[in-house]
Amino acid sequence: MRKVKSKSLLNKYIKKYQLQGIFEDHLRGLIEVHEFEVGELIIREGNMQAFYYFLVEGKAKVCPSSVEGQVVLLDFMTPIDLIGDIEYVNERENYHDVLALKRTVLIAIPLDYVDKYLHDNVHFHRFVSSVMARKIMNTSLKFSRAMMYPLNVRFASYLLEHYEDELNQVITVKFKEVADYFGITARHLRRVMLDFETRGILERKVGAIVVHDLDALKKEAKLMQ
Repeated sequence: MRKVKSKSLLNKYIKKYQLQGIFEDHLRGLIEVHEFEVGELIIREGNMQAFYYFLVEGKAKVCPSSVEGQVVLLDFMTPIDLIGDIEYVNERENYHDVLALKRTVLIAIPLDYVDKYLHDNVHFHRFVSSVMARKIMNTSLKFSRAMMYPLNVRFASYLLEHYEDELNQVITVKFKEVADYFGITARHLRRVMLDFETRGILERKVGAIVVHDLDALKKEAKLMQ
């Protein structure tokens, strides 16, 4: 982790995500900008949190582990998301590991300052409530879709969510990670991808998927709408 000492960068993120009501001028000198590289652990399961994080750039994954030590993928985190919100409310240690999937930048507020300066901040509580509501809704959708829709439809929707640029047909993926996300084996995922390949929708590469027929992919995912 690297601390980025740049007031202009901090102000840029605050303005971009309209956080001025939360991070008032007197607070900006007390908060930090933290930068994590790919594969770095942002928080560790079981540790007490030191910072309340606003994820403002990049992407991370939430990974709980079982008593047997098996690590699975629970969800992805993207801007603007919060890390440590549930733990802060419940006053307990971190529930899961959170790992950076790409260069990830976060606004970091020491917990003492959250109590001291944001306890009575209406903008802060309204924002936290909206993020928590979105998390609950997304989790509900994920599990309801798992019961209602076949894997090929959910996989097509997943690929579209990660299809960042239609001019670039390549989607970078870790197949084991995708299988964990859907709660299936890598072999099951390969069967679905083989079906998509046979139909000319995509092509598997090492660590990536090349989309050849975007319209067909959208048609497949449309069943979930």
